[in-house]
Amino acid sequence: RWVWQRFRAELVTDGPHGTPHLIGIALDITEQKMIAERSATADLRLRDAIETVSEAFVLWDAEGRLVTANSKFAEFLNIAAADEGAARNDIMARAGIGDAWPVAGESESDAAVSEIHLPGGRWLQISERRTKSGGHVNVGTDITAMKQIEEDLRATATRATLLHRVGTISDDCDSFETAIQHALDYTCESFNWSIGHCYVRPQNKPGRLESSGIWHAGDDPQSTRFRQITDELHINKGAGLPGRVFESGLVQWEHDLCNDEFFKHNFPIDGLN
Repeated sequence: RWVWQRFRAELVTDGPHGTPHLIGIALDITEQKMIAERSATADLRLRDAIETVSEAFVLWDAEGRLVTANSKFAEFLNIAAADEGAARNDIMARAGIGDAWPVAGESESDAAVSEIHLPGGRWLQISERRTKSGGHVNVGTDITAMKQIEEDLRATATRATLLHRVGTISDDCDSFETAIQHALDYTCESFNWSIGHCYVRPQNKPGRLESSGIWHAGDDPQSTRFRQITDELHINKGAGLPGRVFESGLVQWEHDLCNDEFFKHNFPIDGLN
């Protein structure tokens, strides 16, 4: 069989004539080479295993520096691949997470599962545990889809409760205006909206909207001024956000009213803040 050997030699001179001699030693290092090869194979298999899982895997040393991680870790954090030896705080700063990344307790038996919301909108469920050497291992599972389902279920429940409540409000009210006020308040409170308003269509002018004077709003100066201007407006079909909804009969959403030409024309944006 083949063997590995390591040779060491030294050239020396002795005798009256300074005759050179080569003195050396040969060592059989076959076993050391086999151990190193098995270790490298095991390390390769381990890296391949953690790379194939769908979860993010990361191992930190006792000083909080990166030992190894799979590509899912960098993908979930939306960063370039982190170098081994990089500090955890530096990596989390690059990912915009700060100190939100969980760190297990001091005891080896300390283990926990936590959830974090990443800047890109992704949700991770992270299991954490200390290693015998004082390091720290994390496994992160993408639970974004589950969180979206939970949010959809909550929204569905909120809408169902809202529709039921609004549908029965009129039974407890003695006028149209009171019923609309209660329905508007309940709607805004259900969706955590700070301001709401009801428009009406005059019978003699079916193509126009006018303020009903019914509001869900605070009494701060900005809200008061906004209400005063709105109450004086007459909105035709297609004009501004209310007019577009009136014309189409569909729900619409404007992320920033300052981009709406009708709003900019009729409202003092600086004064309303």
